[in-house]
Amino acid sequence: MTDVERYLFDVHGYLVIEQVLGQGEIQAANAALERHRGEIQVRPNDLANSSRTLRGATGRGDLSGMLDWPAPDCDPFRA
Repeated sequence: MTDVERYLFDVHGYLVIEQVLGQGEIQAANAALERHRGEIQVRPNDLANSSRTLRGATGRGDLSGMLDWPAPDCDPFRA
């Protein structure tokens, strides 16, 4: 990790690494997500607290458990 990357991680809490996945890996992950899209749970819209400006129409969608999906759907996420 470079000094710049360490700084960006400290400031943002994550790093963006361009082209870390190949096209085949992206396609496999997208296909698995598409097959499990019916399992998306919409979280309550409670992050805005009492702010009317930040409040949206719905909470964000949450799709968890990808590492536990049956193969081959879990494979892109485990790799």
